[in-house]
Amino acid sequence: MVIAELARVAAGQFEAAGRGWEGRLFDALIADVRDRRQAFFNRTLEALMQKVERSATHANLVQDVLSALRKQVLPHADPATRDQLKEALWAARVFAGALSAHLEANRRRRVADQIRKLRMSLLAALPEGRDALSRAAADTLPEMGVSAAVVISLAAPGDTASDASVLFDFGSNDDPAPDEPMPLSQILTQQLQRAGSSLLVTAPVVFCGQSVGLAILSLTRFDRALLQEFRETFVILLAMHHQAGASAHEPTGPESQ
Repeated sequence: MVIAELARVAAGQFEAAGRGWEGRLFDALIADVRDRRQAFFNRTLEALMQKVERSATHANLVQDVLSALRKQVLPHADPATRDQLKEALWAARVFAGALSAHLEANRRRRVADQIRKLRMSLLAALPEGRDALSRAAADTLPEMGVSAAVVISLAAPGDTASDASVLFDFGSNDDPAPDEPMPLSQILTQQLQRAGSSLLVTAPVVFCGQSVGLAILSLTRFDRALLQEFRETFVILLAMHHQAGASAHEPTGPESQ
C-alpha cells in the first residue's frame, strides 16, 4: 500500500533512482525511527534526489512523496512512534528543501559552463564552415540532452519564403541535411520525416526583430530554460554568419569609391 502510493505520486518521474526506490525510502524511515536516528533516512533521500535531480518539478515531487509517506504511515503507528515519525518526516522536508536549492544552484552553474563552452566552440568553428560547426555541436550538445540538431540560415533575413541553407547538422550521419540552398519548407519536411520517435523541437531564431533562421533539435529531455539558452546561442551564431556573408559581398578597391 505504502510502496504503491509513493510510486503513484512520483508518476514515473523517479526512474533514474532505479527500481525499488520506494521500498528503500520506506525501509530507511522505519530503520531510523526504530533506532532513534535520522542519518540513514536522510542519506537515502539524498541519494534519490541526486539521481533524479533535473528541475524544480522534481524538487516539488520529492516534497509530494514525503507528504504521501506521512499520510500512509502515521495512521498505522502507535502514539509514541507517531511522534518520532512526525519529527523524522518534518526534518526530512527541511533537509530536502535545502538540498533541492543546493542541487539547483549546482545545475545552473553546470548549465552556464556548458553553454559557455558551446558558444566558444561554435564561434571558433564558424569561419571553417559547416563540417567544423557540426563537429563542435556534436562535441558539446549531447551532454545537454540534445541527440541531434540542425540549424538553418535564411538567405534573406525576415523572409521565410526565401531559400535557406543548413549552417550545421549533427546526429544525422545516415541521412545528412542537404548542402545546397532550398526552400525552408522543403528542409523542414525532410527533418520531420527523419525525426522518428525523438522529442522534436523547432525554435525560430530572431535577431533585431527579424527571423534569421530556425533550429530543429531532437531532445532526450525537455528543459525550457536550457532551450532558451540554445536559442540565444543560435541568434549570436546566425547574426555573425550573416554579418560575415554581408562583409564578403561588400565592394572593395577603387571601383567601390
